[in-house]
Amino acid sequence: MTINFKQLLSDPKLLELFRRQSDLDEETFAEYLTDNDPAMFWQWLELEETLVVHYAEGAGETCFGVYGWGGLYFGRDDTCGLLEGPFVTPEEAASNVGQLGLADFADTWGMFFEVRSMLPDEQALSMIALLISEGETLSLNGVNYRRESSGYAKA
Repeated sequence: MTINFKQLLSDPKLLELFRRQSDLDEETFAEYLTDNDPAMFWQWLELEETLVVHYAEGAGETCFGVYGWGGLYFGRDDTCGLLEGPFVTPEEAASNVGQLGLADFADTWGMFFEVRSMLPDEQALSMIALLISEGETLSLNGVNYRRESSGYAKA
């Protein structure tokens, strides 16, 4: 986690948003700024799930993707401790989440991914173009898509 929240919160709009969402007292907030630990700040943010991939793994569910906050975007994958950002566009954030291109480096046969996105379907599908291998299917906002050589098509 490489985000410098101290620097990020130097923006008055983001500072006001954080203070409103966290409702931290002055003393605790001052400690957070001194420590500048991204995990401490991250827990208080009310994030927008811009594009999030969910899949079952072992006994639980794993998720990774792009989250929005205050008009900025962050790439996040808790399984490998990834929190990158801020970025101006969701595509920039997505390019930092390696698992969004999972089919490039792992066998994805038999894995079922459920993708939730507030982006237009075409934009979301382009961001997860390499999530699964050709011939496989995923769900985007409740609609099944199959990856073909030319891209995704409704299944």
